Amino acid sequence: MLFQNGAMLSSDIAERLDAEGVTPEAIRKRISRAGPPVSRLKGVNFPNKEAFLFIDGDFGTPDFKSHLEEALIKTGTSYGRALLGIAARHGAVCERDLPAATGLPVRPTKRQILCSAAIEKLKQLGLLIPEAGTEQVVFATYGSPGMTPRLRAIRVAEDIMLMATRSWLVRAGFSSTNVVSVRIDGRTPLTGPYGWDLCCPTYLSGIATRTSSTVRPGSLVCDVILGRHLAINDLKPFIAKCDSLIHQRRESRLQPMIIADSFERAALDMLRTRGTFIARPEAILGADTARDLRQLIDTIANAAMSVTSSPDKVFELVGRMSRLEGAALNLRAVVLELIMAHLYKEDGLFIEIRKKIRDSKGQTAEIDIMASSHSNIYFCECKGMAPGSLVNRDTIDTWESKKLPRIKEWFKTSPYRDHRAEFRFYASTGYADEALMLIADLALKHRKQPISFLNGVDILGTLEKRRESALIDVFNEQFVVR
Repeated sequence: MLFQNGAMLSSDIAERLDAEGVTPEAIRKRISRAGPPVSRLKGVNFPNKEAFLFIDGDFGTPDFKSHLEEALIKTGTSYGRALLGIAARHGAVCERDLPAATGLPVRPTKRQILCSAAIEKLKQLGLLIPEAGTEQVVFATYGSPGMTPRLRAIRVAEDIMLMATRSWLVRAGFSSTNVVSVRIDGRTPLTGPYGWDLCCPTYLSGIATRTSSTVRPGSLVCDVILGRHLAINDLKPFIAKCDSLIHQRRESRLQPMIIADSFERAALDMLRTRGTFIARPEAILGADTARDLRQLIDTIANAAMSVTSSPDKVFELVGRMSRLEGAALNLRAVVLELIMAHLYKEDGLFIEIRKKIRDSKGQTAEIDIMASSHSNIYFCECKGMAPGSLVNRDTIDTWESKKLPRIKEWFKTSPYRDHRAEFRFYASTGYADEALMLIADLALKHRKQPISFLNGVDILGTLEKRRESALIDVFNEQFVVR
């Protein structure tokens, strides 16, 4: 049976044998006595003492992974919940955001597998693939395309949405400015042992617990998933987190909240039965700004085409979005890439933004901007820094030791291998003193394929020389201390 149908759960084998008229006792014996070349998956506990059986030579094959993923989800395991959560977020999640996405705890919890342990096991089984070529390590489900340009754009939009939600909650009186934690603050917001995209204490009368002498705040917890129509499976990790906290003997009450573009009817009903605060971006941002946010996703996802076909509209959109509180923080990297890509396009070069490459060892890297002519090619790294911040030595050292060798290795066998190659590192502000010392050394080491390090003054000078007044305003708004 396993030879014909591939790996499967013991209950599925029993069901098929029963349909063939085999007695229950004979079924039990066949399954329990199955030996080589049949093996049982070890290290994963299925409910009701089920086993996952497979032919030895099938381990790690595409069919094996597909059947295992289906079994983990079907039986409701923590591993299956993690896979559903990552799939709901378009199949790839930054390492920082795994606790929120998977719905698994980050601290020991009774009858729960830790998020870190589940991720490690799924990596070993080949069901999660780590991508280390981007600024953050990304974990992608098996068979998904990983951190695509569109997914990166959705992440930027979600972060903007979270910052806007934080401001909205404070204005509406749900909480106070300094106690609303969001995932883009550099840490995982926690309530109980679970991670969220946003959480905060709230003293609203329906959520806080009051006695004659004390007031204990309740907790508002929120996840945001944009860019898809959410079904019940997409919400299972979120619901599991909420149910676990609600059923615990907690001294404070919980108010769940979720933000998404749209929901299936069954998903809406499930959320409503649990008293979830359900919001679409329009409810918080207003219709016009929510429309701009969706347009921003399309613009970033197709950045090269956008900046080539309608640069004025692109930078007008960026300017409108930048006025949202906290949005500039999430747009700086995008803005610098768009500005530099526009300048290269104006010089008549063919541009690609956020191009993923893989060297001969299979190691990946992401090129922020690749600009090419018939004989020259420029590989550009862009660092959009907050006003007053400087690129430090560690940032340059990491780029030079990891990303640069991979790009050079890929270039040797690329269609551009006969071009003259040059590397350019753009910092929207400038470089720290220790970074400047390293820059001088790098100029000596890389003479055949030279490296140039440019700062905000250089970029502004180019914009002024070309009389790009609109872009000068955008640059100053994003990167210059006022």
